[in-house]
Amino acid sequence: MSKSSRDKGNRREREVRALLHDMGINARRTYSMQSAEKGNADLLTENIVGQVAWEVKGCEELRLTSWLQQLAYQREHYKDASNLLVFKQSRRPAMYVGYLDQLPQTVRVLKPFLSDG
Repeated sequence: MSKSSRDKGNRREREVRALLHDMGINARRTYSMQSAEKGNADLLTENIVGQVAWEVKGCEELRLTSWLQQLAYQREHYKDASNLLVFKQSRRPAMYVGYLDQLPQTVRVLKPFLSDG
């Protein structure tokens, strides 16, 4: 992967992390873990209830087939986490895709971040 591609990916990860933060959701980047082990999520939200593993893609052209394969791989890697794919095209709002059977887990993990108490 070229340096410009890595830089673009890093920018998108930071951008999505900032969007999540603005919603009150804490998500940490896993960049140092990625270099040690392929297949790690780009961002991770954790609390006592569980984890949400976020895979972030910055794109102009959608590559859903490839991304969904990566999400399936991550589902195996993060067995106890909800796995979400977030993609962001320039000048468009970010979108996400996840597994419906993981929705209850996703809600349990994210609800404390979104509640006022």
